[in-house]
Amino acid sequence: LTSDNDISSSMITHLYQDHDGIIWISTEDGLNRYDGAKFSVIGKDRNKPTYLTNSFIRRTFEDNSGRFFVATLNGVQLYDRAKEEFTTIPLLLEQGGEINANTPSIVERRNGEIWIGTNGYGMFKLVEKEGGLFFMQDNSNGNSLFIDYLFEDSQERLWIISPSSISLLENGQSIKQYLAGGMSEEFSSICEDAYGNLYVGSRYFGMFYYDEVKDDFIFNYLVHPFDSAFFLSAKITVTDAKS
Repeated sequence: LTSDNDISSSMITHLYQDHDGIIWISTEDGLNRYDGAKFSVIGKDRNKPTYLTNSFIRRTFEDNSGRFFVATLNGVQLYDRAKEEFTTIPLLLEQGGEINANTPSIVERRNGEIWIGTNGYGMFKLVEKEGGLFFMQDNSNGNSLFIDYLFEDSQERLWIISPSSISLLENGQSIKQYLAGGMSEEFSSICEDAYGNLYVGSRYFGMFYYDEVKDDFIFNYLVHPFDSAFFLSAKITVTDAKS
């Protein structure tokens, strides 16, 4: 693939497959759709009534009811794939007011709640009322305002990845922080394998795994952390998919 004749940019930030099998390619300069035969650039035509408000796409996500969310450098939009229309979902602060926020993460919990993580404003929960949808800020758990990744594991624990720490949220409260205040690991991603093991990737110190018995994240000593080849494989990339 090249950015000249296939997709809007070669700087890819996220890949996602929806329930129809369509591949959505988020880039630093536009959203792209691949149907198995051709690529299409989505939402950049400003002559249409609605369009993407920011071309730097952080990620896409489809919830269990089929709604398609597009998270960008300045917030979240809902994309109607049939009408090819975008609707901006407001981000409301706890103390009042609406903001735009870099939104690198979105997750739907097993209880149906949808949360986003932002850089600078913490977490927001999707609220549905007769007037429409909006995200309400909720930082009552005391977590970092800079969130790179939200992940719910098979035990329904919500893990919050920020550059400087890993937090565990259970029952709406942050019950523990891991690896906080140590080296500048710059944690960036988390995933779970088929056996329930959790792994966290970091920018500078490779991969950590969660030891359930010790209740702590342990550095993977199998490979030297300063091996450049290990750096490339240590950042865990999770491609969400609908079955």
